[in-house]
Amino acid sequence: MRFHPSRIVLLAAVALAAMCNGAHAAFPDKPIKLVTPFPPGGQVPTMAYMLAMRMGTALGQPVVLEPRPGAGGTIAASAVAKAPKDGYTLLFATSGMLGIAKYQQKDLAYDPVADFAPIAHLGVVAVGVFASNQAGIATPEQLLAAARANPGKINFSSPGIGSVSHLAGELLKARARVDMVHVPYQGFTAQVTDLIGGRTELAFAGMASGLPQVREGRFKLVAIAGKSRSKMTPEVPALGELLPGYDAPAWLGIVAPAGTPPDVLSRLEAAAQESLKDPALLKGLEEQGLDLEVIAGRGFGDKIRRELPLWEEAVKASSTPAR
Repeated sequence: MRFHPSRIVLLAAVALAAMCNGAHAAFPDKPIKLVTPFPPGGQVPTMAYMLAMRMGTALGQPVVLEPRPGAGGTIAASAVAKAPKDGYTLLFATSGMLGIAKYQQKDLAYDPVADFAPIAHLGVVAVGVFASNQAGIATPEQLLAAARANPGKINFSSPGIGSVSHLAGELLKARARVDMVHVPYQGFTAQVTDLIGGRTELAFAGMASGLPQVREGRFKLVAIAGKSRSKMTPEVPALGELLPGYDAPAWLGIVAPAGTPPDVLSRLEAAAQESLKDPALLKGLEEQGLDLEVIAGRGFGDKIRRELPLWEEAVKASSTPAR
């Protein structure tokens, strides 16, 4: 039996398409790496591990954490941006690496929008505004009144220069038009020690870190540094209630390298969405201080783009312009 040359070409094309479709349909057929920006232990790596375990179950293949710490998460983000576009290397992303870094580093090795395909936004690690017991500040209104009455005399601390907590304070200064002095620390422990001792008046820090101290009466929780209240303390107002447009979202999410096949992204997105319906996982994430706000891929991408001007404003308002 003889075939016309055009028929042979057609059959070859059909066979090739079937092979490609079969390869994608088989995804995943080996373990997936989830690159994290922090070393093992701590709040964010713990949440990444919990989600990876559940997603591995949903995908039928292990999701293995690969720590790439350093440079505020940009080492991890750079590695994933350059990884093969096959869905087997993902990034546990933060608003620091896909928002703040764009305006802090002139020679950033990746573009936070163009180089990544969003899969799922998990939620926000709420930042609290804490006040020393000696400061006489217990409400957002009192905070603003004190800052306006004492320009340049009130200190606010953060766990590090360029962190979300730091820029939350700088954005407050810009939006409220007040002058406060930033005092950076290397992590929360030293930061909270000086707050308890009254050596600083205010501290911007993660809610999960500060709340136990508040419950022991060592200092006060004045406000949430965001547009809305935290689910952990719904009675505490957000700065966005007094300052329209104010927000400092320390979000967490999962992204893949841009160019990953759409069907692979759909599989990963479905696995993430399925995982985030598991009551045990949700409870565990909330216990780690995450205010859950699940957003699917496209909506997550829109959120990243929408927040870039906010981070640009915050970095410009800070004392650490792009270097």
